[in-house]
Amino acid sequence: MKEILLVEQDRGLSDGIVLGLVQGPYRVTQSFSIKDALQSIKYKTFSLIIMAWKLPDGRGRELLEQIHRTRKTPVIVLTEKGMEPEGLTKLTWERDVWLAKPFSLSQLKELIDLMWKKQKRRPERERRFKSISYQIDREKVFRDTEEVRLSSTERKLLKVLVENEGTPLSASLLANRIWSSSNKAADDRLADAILSLRNKLEEDPQRPEMIHTVWGKGYMFHPVHRITGCIESSPA
Repeated sequence: MKEILLVEQDRGLSDGIVLGLVQGPYRVTQSFSIKDALQSIKYKTFSLIIMAWKLPDGRGRELLEQIHRTRKTPVIVLTEKGMEPEGLTKLTWERDVWLAKPFSLSQLKELIDLMWKKQKRRPERERRFKSISYQIDREKVFRDTEEVRLSSTERKLLKVLVENEGTPLSASLLANRIWSSSNKAADDRLADAILSLRNKLEEDPQRPEMIHTVWGKGYMFHPVHRITGCIESSPA
């Protein structure tokens, strides 16, 4: 099932689009303002965003910039009749397209199909957990829409941990991957880097939910939610 975020203040138009799309392999989340859209993006990863250029609490440009600061999700921008595409092109990234109102549902579906094909040619790898978004290929981390600044060591460490999600990695293996050496000094530096990553990414570094110490085995990236003292795996 392909997840789509639809951001359109005209509820009639929004409902009509949803009715037309739910018959296909799509699941549509509706938002009616920039605020609603950012809240949806915070808790869910979407394959495609369809958004109006005119929104009740701001300009579409503001939402588009927020989206592109934290992810590479392709966007279909619904423009008002008579808007010059050239003006919009300067504000969007190469992966975005626009569709002028009024448009038919078949036009929108055709454009969506083209966007899926475009995505397959340029796959993106992203890991999300609560307010944290980690873009593996770019080695960038965001909390909501703000980038979390990582050192070179922290970037390398996090990438190795995420790429081996669910598997404990020994301190010596991690040190070798990061510094091409393993000794007592490297192990101490690794412990400091783990602590620093937790301080930057975890809500409570003393009770980590992402980067875990597996006693006798090393460290492991495995996002989990803690509920009333129990640990429950986070959905991928």
